[in-house]
Amino acid sequence: MRNLKTHLRCECGKEPQFACSYEGVPGRKAIRSGVQDKYFLCEKCNRSYKYYGNLQSHLKLDCGKEAKFKCQVPGCHYKSKIENNLKIHIINKHPQTVDYD
Repeated sequence: MRNLKTHLRCECGKEPQFACSYEGVPGRKAIRSGVQDKYFLCEKCNRSYKYYGNLQSHLKLDCGKEAKFKCQVPGCHYKSKIENNLKIHIINKHPQTVDYD
C-alpha cells in the first residue's frame, strides 16, 4: 500500500523526472514498443528482452548455440538447449516412458 501512496503523491499525473540511463550507452540498445515499454534487442538474432540481464543471459547461454539435449523417444524430434526443458517435455509428451521409482 505504501508504494501506491508514494506513487499517487509523487508520480501520478506528473512528467517523468528522470531519463533512461541506458539510452545511448554502447552495447545496451533500448527500443520502444507500442506501449512505451523499453526492450533490449539482441543484435545477432533480433530477439528482445524487457530486462538487460535477460539479454546478457541470452547472449551467454543461448544465442547462436545448437540444442544439445535431444529426446530419445523413437520418432520424436524434440531438441532443447536446456536440460530441464527436455525433462518437462518427456513428462508431458511421453509419460509412459517415465519411471517414477
